[in-house]
Amino acid sequence: MVVLYADASALTKLIVNEPESAALREFLRGERTFGAPVTLVSSTVSLVEVTRAARRFGERVEEKVPGVFRGVTMVKLSSSIVASASHLPPRSLRTLDAIHLGSALNLGNDIICYDHRLNDAAREAGLRVYSPGMSSSQ
Repeated sequence: MVVLYADASALTKLIVNEPESAALREFLRGERTFGAPVTLVSSTVSLVEVTRAARRFGERVEEKVPGVFRGVTMVKLSSSIVASASHLPPRSLRTLDAIHLGSALNLGNDIICYDHRLNDAAREAGLRVYSPGMSSSQ
């Protein structure tokens, strides 16, 4: 089993059909990349972010949110994550992105993400970044 941290940009692609959605679903099966299924971990802030994103697409999309999160291990925002996220470079990293990166670093997990700023910061922090279906994906 492979455990990866998923930020809200990745989880949203599991409920909203976007160009990268099919590649992400295939990647999460894990067989081609890892030889085993992928288990996802995410911060509890993802639930808020993904629900808010889903609401923009209407009730039918919003109804998919609980199903996606059933398969995700949720990590609470702890004092160690807050401390880490508060001081992460670069200074331009947005608050929720810093929380996601601090969570991934605290857990020691590589990350699935489709946000360019967060991807760059995660790489700078030494994490491997996966963005299946995105043109510059690893």
